[in-house]
Amino acid sequence: MLVLKNKYNGETLQTEAPSPFYSISYNLAKDETQVYAFDSNVLLFTLSGNADNNTIDEAFWKNWDAKSVVGDYDIGIISGTNRGWFEHHTYGEEAGGGLWFDKDGNLEDYDGIQILPEDVVKGIRELGCKVPDTICVDGYWNDSKEEFSYNAVIGENEKIDDEDIFYQFDSADEVIGDHGDFTITSFTRIF
Repeated sequence: MLVLKNKYNGETLQTEAPSPFYSISYNLAKDETQVYAFDSNVLLFTLSGNADNNTIDEAFWKNWDAKSVVGDYDIGIISGTNRGWFEHHTYGEEAGGGLWFDKDGNLEDYDGIQILPEDVVKGIRELGCKVPDTICVDGYWNDSKEEFSYNAVIGENEKIDDEDIFYQFDSADEVIGDHGDFTITSFTRIF
């Protein structure tokens, strides 16, 4: 059950709306249903009259720029926004979440689960967006033997200028081992 709040009169509506990715309000003065990106004031589209859930859902899916199905996941990007979503076919929202992109289509953030599944990353890339191959490396400085844990990237990536990125590796095969000033002992993919 999804609880929606009317942006005009504050009334709440419980609905079996098929998607958690939008909220609706009915504008009595304009006699139109307004559909917003969920948890934001981004107006996605309007429908004339007081539209029912099936009509809203059909229009909603027509207003997505792209939707991809990879493995057990549906992945989508909301038209006209920098937001997207992913949802598991069996576990739904419990194994899904939101996606946020910069203006150039680079994944900046996500929520819902700790590490993006490989199928979700593939789906985002299929939709033409970019996901950095970000890893967390553990190792030590060769001179002091002091241990460290930092974020790094694999392959060419514009994020190398990001202060959160420690190092850029050409390929995953080159990560583990001695790199002159430091040695990497293990790594974990972040996304």
